[in-house]
Amino acid sequence: MKRKSLIFCFRAFLFFSITATFALFYYFSNLPVSQASTSDNVFGFAWASNIGWIKFNNCDDPTNPATCSGSDFGVTINPATGELSGYAWSNSVGWLSFDPATAGFDAAHPQTRLDFATNQISGWARFLSNGGGWDGWLSLRNGSYGISRNGCDLEGFAWGDLVVGWIKFNDPSFGGNNVKTTECAVPFNYSLSNSGGITVVRGNSGSNTITATLISGTTQPVDLDDVSGLPAGASYSWPSGSNCSPDCQRELRIDSGTAAVNPLGYDITVTGNPLSKTTSFDLIVQPPPALSCSINVPSSASINEKVTWGVIPSGGSSPYTVNSWSGIGVDVPPSPFVDKCKQGPPEKVKDCQYSKEGSYVATATITDVNNNTVTCSATVKISSLPIWEEISPVSWILLSKLVFNDLNQLNKLLAGIVNIW
Repeated sequence: MKRKSLIFCFRAFLFFSITATFALFYYFSNLPVSQASTSDNVFGFAWASNIGWIKFNNCDDPTNPATCSGSDFGVTINPATGELSGYAWSNSVGWLSFDPATAGFDAAHPQTRLDFATNQISGWARFLSNGGGWDGWLSLRNGSYGISRNGCDLEGFAWGDLVVGWIKFNDPSFGGNNVKTTECAVPFNYSLSNSGGITVVRGNSGSNTITATLISGTTQPVDLDDVSGLPAGASYSWPSGSNCSPDCQRELRIDSGTAAVNPLGYDITVTGNPLSKTTSFDLIVQPPPALSCSINVPSSASINEKVTWGVIPSGGSSPYTVNSWSGIGVDVPPSPFVDKCKQGPPEKVKDCQYSKEGSYVATATITDVNNNTVTCSATVKISSLPIWEEISPVSWILLSKLVFNDLNQLNKLLAGIVNIW
């Protein structure tokens, strides 16, 4: 009896062993795994606090078939869409699926995807051995945790809830066997250039176009508002703002202000951040033309006619100051021959009226911002107007008779004038 029981147990064990073997063979052979040696681009190991190592590829390096062993499997990042697909393997709980065909993604559990702009991985994967109250879902990003691509490394944490716990993708203790991808992130890089040096007359402004050119990676904002080398008294501005994303251009405007003259040039450097990229150019400050002035006044006027005097500065460096006026016609109080002369703004003397013929000379003294001083003069000639007196038509006819001896001749002349009009 005892022998029969042992035989029955042995047969039952053998039956279940064979059945389980065939079931596992059928299950694993029908998984739509990827060919890691030719297409998969994620490889290496992650560590789960509850279940141990998770292997993402049967190859140590998917680009080298000699590093592959066992059945082909692996995870792939689609280089066009960023979507992850394929399988990873855990000796404790079996296959981890990133594949839509077996994971069963839905609105609450979208497919895992790499954002090429931010290098962040978000979405879900699923352990296919789920059951018994365990849904098998693995979250790759949610608020305070997540997986990111840093160069060729995938790093950060994922959360597997009840059974799996935390999964770490990268750690120095892994000895370089952390999760990696051959679809490496291209680092952001750019260069700066400019449109050439600026040459200005002291007190004036000039512009330079700063160009940021993308070299590699995904573009991101660059701040150019780091300008060094400006001389004392000069200032700068960005009319369109100092931030832009390469490829882009921004205008840099420099006002030389009161900067010292420098024909050799000041070395101006613009630094872009991040990455501290630089571009430099010369700011040459030239001396202004010599200070001069002129007085704007009519060359002639009549007695009692209003005369306006005005000084016009040129050259030098603004702002200008009219220090004084002198000469007949603009002194305060006016000369005996000036019936009316009101002092206006510093640059003008208005409403001068003269009651006597003659030439009147005025002189103005002006100073520029650099304390250069110059004087200028002008002359107005005052003359009398002809005196006109209205006469009656009768008086006009009598006067005409003195000129025309023949009244008929006068009548003909008058008739001719009427015909013309």
